[in-house]
Amino acid sequence: AEYMAHMAVCEFPKPLVSLADGIVMGGGAGLMQAGSHAIVTDKTRFAMPESAIGLFPDAGASVFLGRCPRPLALCLGMTGRIIGAADCLMLGLANAMVPADSVKPLRTALLGCAAEEIDAVIARFRADPGVAPLQAHRTEIEHVFAGDDPVAMRDRARDLAQIKQSQFGADVHAALSTRCPMTSHVFLHLVDGDHGITDMPSALMLDYHLAMR
Repeated sequence: AEYMAHMAVCEFPKPLVSLADGIVMGGGAGLMQAGSHAIVTDKTRFAMPESAIGLFPDAGASVFLGRCPRPLALCLGMTGRIIGAADCLMLGLANAMVPADSVKPLRTALLGCAAEEIDAVIARFRADPGVAPLQAHRTEIEHVFAGDDPVAMRDRARDLAQIKQSQFGADVHAALSTRCPMTSHVFLHLVDGDHGITDMPSALMLDYHLAMR
């Protein structure tokens, strides 16, 4: 039923605006990505935390996280790290950020506009999300999430924590030490695999078959 809902959003013939105000995780993140416009706020908390429950990041994550730089995609998919509006915009996971207290008037304006006016309406409410926090850890992320061995990634994060006293390294090491190893391997193959899948409907179909195994 969840995948069918995602598919319905993907195939909806009219513009569909997602107002991602608050917790947007797992299937909700997939729905956000399936629409035509993804709007985040200063209260957005976006994540793909499936690895914590023994499932791989699904809901089309191989496509929307797969479009991110590989180390960042692996970081988000393998650790379930929670990010906010600035990181979502930096990674192309959102089109615009608006203040949370502007969501209600934005919704009202969107409901009253024509399809061709959507972008202009959103632009009226757009705000600056500030610096993306992940940028401060970019070097560490690229170091940890290099290669294709999840165990080596975990060990590099541990070394950062122990040798460099990196809190980020400690957080990543803790996540990789407690997440399901199989799902890390599955997500690696989804990101790196030569499966030729670049669209959400095809990714959702693959997710369904993998989840049923």
